[in-house]
Formats: sequence, structure tokens, C-alpha cells
Amino acid sequence: MKQIVFISLAFFGLFLSGMAQNQEVLFWWSFDDTVKSAGQDTGVAQPYQEYRMGGLTKYVPGVKGNAIKFDGFSSYIDVVPRDLSENSQDLKLFRLPRQISFVAWVALGAYPWNWAPILTMGKYGITGFYFGVDSRGRAGLMISDGTSTWHECVSALAPGGKTGMELNRWYHVAATLDSDKGLSIYINGALANTYNGFVDRRRIVYSEFEKGFRMGMNRERLAPTDAIREWAT
Repeated sequence: MKQIVFISLAFFGLFLSGMAQNQEVLFWWSFDDTVKSAGQDTGVAQPYQEYRMGGLTKYVPGVKGNAIKFDGFSSYIDVVPRDLSENSQDLKLFRLPRQISFVAWVALGAYPWNWAPILTMGKYGITGFYFGVDSRGRAGLMISDGTSTWHECVSALAPGGKTGMELNRWYHVAATLDSDKGLSIYINGALANTYNGFVDRRRIVYSEFEKGFRMGMNRERLAPTDAIREWAT
């Protein structure tokens, strides 16, 4: 059984955190029909906006411009580096810094059976990072530090409720990694949770660089943790 969520991504940005004057956009996908046009509008280097869609993905109206709608079973987006030689710019960019922010607009059509990725890179639970949504509609950021520990920061459930984000509603979700402060999750601009166990300047440990980024569907099949649940039949 594949574990996917119906997610419409209005846009996704990956930002280098820090002082306002030092902020830098590392990767950006607006999902407008003409990617080159979006690159010119935002001033982001065009080669790193390229993406490849698989399965039954389709363009739909987003918060602004286009969004991508996933079918929940077969669809995904891959962003794969073209040059992984030791001194290539692609490889340098994919080794993300110690301070970084992940930002996206998402709308859930259904709650997944397990974690489903907004954006991930590496091997789930072992290396890299995982920014996604769980079976109750909570947003979370998970980070590897090269040990057996998989650090997690997950937003809380709605007060008195059994789920986090509601279905069929747009949310602005963000996650930050700071080598001094740890991990943070934001929903619609409000701090949703923090985790300070990932500090002391440990870098994210990666593997499988050649596979690049993945959106919408896990590469590994995960056992359903909540296939039957009272909050989402």
C-alpha cells in the first residue's frame, strides 16, 4: 500500500536563514506554466527551478498562479541535480547550510495513512531532511544528524480536536533549522512548535544525492499507521 496525501502545492521555497540583508533563496518552485518567466520575476537562478512530474499530477489554481494537485497514489515531483562531480555547483547547493527555512502553501484533500512529503531529500528516517504532513494533518520537519537519532519537530493538534490542518483549506506552512536554536514549525505565520535537540552545530547528514528532492510521494513504502481512524474515514 502506498502512503500518500492529496497535497496542492501553490509554491515551495527553500531559503537560507539569517540576518534580513543576508537572506538568500536557494530553490524556488512556483509551478507556473513557464518556469523561465517565474525565474526572471523572482531573480532566482533558472537551472535550479527545473522539476519533473510523475504519475497523475496536474496544474490547478493556487493561492497565486498555479498549484500542483497530486492524486494521492501515483503522483510526485522530482528535482534532480544534473552534475554531481566533486566541485559542481549542483552538489554544493544540495549540501544545505546550517541555517535554513522551508516555506510552502498547501491544501489537503485527504489525510495520509502515514507521513507524506511536502519536500524531502535523503533516506527517510536515516539521512537528510523531511518536511511533510502526518496522518492527522500536522506539519513537521525531521532532520538526520548522522546517528541513529531522527530529530522531529511537529505542529500540535487543534485545541480540543483530533487533527491539525483542516481539509480543503489553504495553509502557509514553514519550518526552520537553526544550528543554535534547533527546529521550529509555523502554521499561517504562528509558531506551532519548537525542538531544541538538534543543536551544537551538527550538519544535516545526507545520502542519495543523485535522487535529489522529492515532493508529494515517499520514495519508500511506509506501513500505514492510521489506515482506519475516527477522524478521517
